[in-house]
Amino acid sequence: MFVKADIRVNRADSTLVIPKNVVQSQRDRKFVYIVEKNMAVRRDITTGLKDEDRIEITQWLQVNDNLVVRGFETLRENSKVKVQR
Repeated sequence: MFVKADIRVNRADSTLVIPKNVVQSQRDRKFVYIVEKNMAVRRDITTGLKDEDRIEITQWLQVNDNLVVRGFETLRENSKVKVQR
């Protein structure tokens, strides 16, 4: 017999959560890209709790920031981007 169970060990309320796959890392620093004035801007972040798909952002990202969620793998700082909704 096999059993699948989810065990919740920590919980955070009223927190900013983003897809885990958009977080990139380089030399022990985590970052994402946001869009400002049609340009990609690299934003270093601090993370907290995570699960299979999502990760909590504890510092340096705001609720109203436009997060790049597609095509971020090849972006560089100050690359021009086109926002699609």
